[in-house]
Amino acid sequence: MVRSPSSNAYSLNQSVTLTATAGTGQKFQGWSGDASGSVSPLTVVMDRSRVITGTFGSTAPPQVSVQPTNLTVAAGQNVEFAAAVTGGMALGYQWLKEGVPLAGATGAVLSLPAVTFADAGRYAVVVSYAGGSVTSAPALLVVTGQSYLLLGLYPGLTLHGTVGRTYGIEYTVDVTAPTNWLLLATVTLTNSPWLWFDTQATNASQRFYRAVEE
Repeated sequence: MVRSPSSNAYSLNQSVTLTATAGTGQKFQGWSGDASGSVSPLTVVMDRSRVITGTFGSTAPPQVSVQPTNLTVAAGQNVEFAAAVTGGMALGYQWLKEGVPLAGATGAVLSLPAVTFADAGRYAVVVSYAGGSVTSAPALLVVTGQSYLLLGLYPGLTLHGTVGRTYGIEYTVDVTAPTNWLLLATVTLTNSPWLWFDTQATNASQRFYRAVEE
């Protein structure tokens, strides 16, 4: 944060301009303390002592570090699905059932009280951030006492490479923007060819893939 004029003390009613300067990979989020909003530069009048803090967040996409897990429960039990996000600035959550948003399910934990057979299915969470969103892998909820059959169709890649080497699988939704590739998974080949499936693509309209040796 840059102050103009730069000083450790100011005269009564003097105007001071604060400019939030974000570093590489960061984005200015807003002011707190004796100022609010996200306008930068910000001019304040020193009619009293003020403490103003500028908050910055990462512009890198978050990663779902802990995926929601499959559950098998008896009807009537309470169920919770959870996901943990690391790296980047998560702005919001939206849980889905079979790709459809669930009303009010906007936290890092999804609670389903006293589940019934109608609650069975696949659940995933969409994590939004300043540059877009990422979606967790789906988790299957099975409510015992019912007969069920669920089918999944996922895009796959066949990797022909050197056994023991590690490759990053990246994706983009727009191949005309060469800087928009995002890391989706990291795999170390234990055999070749290696078949890999993108189980997170169930809610994406399209994805393009590439593999990069790390």
